[in-house]
Amino acid sequence: MVANKLHFLLIPYIGPGPMIPMIDMAKLLAKQSNIMVTIATPSPTHHPLRSTLTGPSPPDFPSGFLSYPFRQQRLACLKAQKLEERYEMINPRPNCIISDKYMSWTGVPMITWPQFAEQFINEKLIVQILGVGVGVGANYVVHVVEEDRFGVKVESESVKKAIERVMGSTIEGDERRKRAKELGIISNNAIKVGGSSHLNLTLLIQDIMHLANTST
Repeated sequence: MVANKLHFLLIPYIGPGPMIPMIDMAKLLAKQSNIMVTIATPSPTHHPLRSTLTGPSPPDFPSGFLSYPFRQQRLACLKAQKLEERYEMINPRPNCIISDKYMSWTGVPMITWPQFAEQFINEKLIVQILGVGVGVGANYVVHVVEEDRFGVKVESESVKKAIERVMGSTIEGDERRKRAKELGIISNNAIKVGGSSHLNLTLLIQDIMHLANTST
């Protein structure tokens, strides 16, 4: 029964590098009889991805794709039913979200595993400031194509403990989930008409239009 299955939602960054390990992870998860897997992709990558999913797999996968519109000519992923709106209609709701970015609008707490660039700053925001995540203990920058040189910096036991802290029925876990839900509401309101993010984007567009008109 679907109701008794754990539902994993994978939201990969659209690019061959991040997409390949996400597909591999989805395959591994889908082999488990009690797990349902959904991959969220923009429409142009929807069908090409199916061809990579060969071999035996349970009926829930590879049919488990959440496709959202992508208008390539305008580089706009968020038209009509954007990903946030599709997420609200997913049934059953995801028990776990695996993504390359923190998506506060989901209202789901996060386990963080930074590797390079600004990801360590993002982890500090999520774990220490917002209090909606738990780190796995990654403390070193791992440069691309130099992974073997750095070796394993995070052990499986650390990941296990992070999962238990996020999913566990403790006061700390309950408070973290509560904050994540509250942040999800705030984030969704911010992008609506009249919200802070909507206003900032509107003002940015107006400023650029003004500069473009005055420079001609």
